[in-house]
Amino acid sequence: MIEKIGSTRIIERGVGDAAGDFFGAFEIWKENLFRTLRINIGNQNVFTNEKLSVEIVNSNRHLGQITDSGIVLQNKILVETNENGPMKRHLEIQLPRGETYRTGDYLAVLPIHPIEIVSRVLRRFHLSSITRIEITSSTNTFFPTNYPVSAFDILSGYVQLTQPISKKPIEILAGLCQNGIEGISLTNLAGDEYENEILDKRINILDILELYPSCKLSFAQYLQMLPSLRVRQYSISSSSLWNSEVVTIAFDVLRPSLNGVGQCYGIASNYLATLNEGDHISCSVRASNVKFHPPEDTTIPIVMTAARTGIAPFREFIQESAVQLSCGTEVGRTNEDFLYLDELNIWSQLPKIQVKSVFSRENNDGNKYVQDLLWEDRNEIANLYFNGARFYTCGSGKNLGTSVKTCLIKIIAEIEQRNEDEAREILEEISLDRYSVDVFT
Repeated sequence: MIEKIGSTRIIERGVGDAAGDFFGAFEIWKENLFRTLRINIGNQNVFTNEKLSVEIVNSNRHLGQITDSGIVLQNKILVETNENGPMKRHLEIQLPRGETYRTGDYLAVLPIHPIEIVSRVLRRFHLSSITRIEITSSTNTFFPTNYPVSAFDILSGYVQLTQPISKKPIEILAGLCQNGIEGISLTNLAGDEYENEILDKRINILDILELYPSCKLSFAQYLQMLPSLRVRQYSISSSSLWNSEVVTIAFDVLRPSLNGVGQCYGIASNYLATLNEGDHISCSVRASNVKFHPPEDTTIPIVMTAARTGIAPFREFIQESAVQLSCGTEVGRTNEDFLYLDELNIWSQLPKIQVKSVFSRENNDGNKYVQDLLWEDRNEIANLYFNGARFYTCGSGKNLGTSVKTCLIKIIAEIEQRNEDEAREILEEISLDRYSVDVFT
């Protein structure tokens, strides 16, 4: 669009697979961008000479909070760990002072690494849990600089320790190996072996340093290689009409798994699982996609499909409908999946709220997945479709998102008497305002 009004494209848009080497793809795109910029400005150097240095010092200065914090009001188990999947928990949080939310929004959480991982890093660099460091940097950095801070605090709360190492850092580490055989072996990992040996096993920088002990990397170099700790976003599972200053979320607790070196943790989920009533949690509200909110016209019917903790935002939608109904507001109907069994059973007794469930490992009259239930109820879905219903999906993009979309295309093809390609185009058209998806990898 910008090109059509006279602008010149500098470089092709970069794309990356969130389930693959996303950060490696960005690094390659960034290098191409700066290479192009150098050419455009006559080969002047557009790179800065970044330098990060660390001095180990002794100081008792306290490192204060870096974000606003809420307070944990409740942390309970929804489903225990079993052969079908990980533990699922429900967390209730008092928002930071002055913050409110809108139904459909996210809660952004800044987690803290487990002590086991932080301790591994400290041992590798011969530091203790009480070591204090002072960081100086010649460029902008997310680290606290120019005053003593705890090395433990930096590792636990500022950097991403467990992210799979991308190809560029592997090449750098290979060059730092004093053992030639280790250097060659490490170089090979940045080639054809990368996906199987690094991505699939989720090997991080620390794992590489432990596997290749001749690699002489300083603590400063290690910190410089690490990305900042990423904020995690969770769909809020409570309605602002219930309480505009308190939110709830539902989440899987990803169990530690062995990668051949150490244990792989779900950093955020295991952090949240350990929180107790009264604990402070670094968090804030983030707005969701403008389309992923209940329609303002409460008489418009809505159809919601979800799997597992993908039900979270739809618990919120249903809770909002229940509050509106209790106040005499006329609302439409909903069709949705299960997790909050007791609450959904209560709300489903209200007029115009309908809850349907299907479980893949149980006998469901031939239905195994959500899309099977949608297809069985396609006549009812068709009626809602013609009555202007809004459709929402939340869950795994690889499984639920794709399957539900395929099923909706089949239903549209049948009721509109169109072929598959034409039905797909119709779904794309209604996606502008009637079909909203919130999926995760």
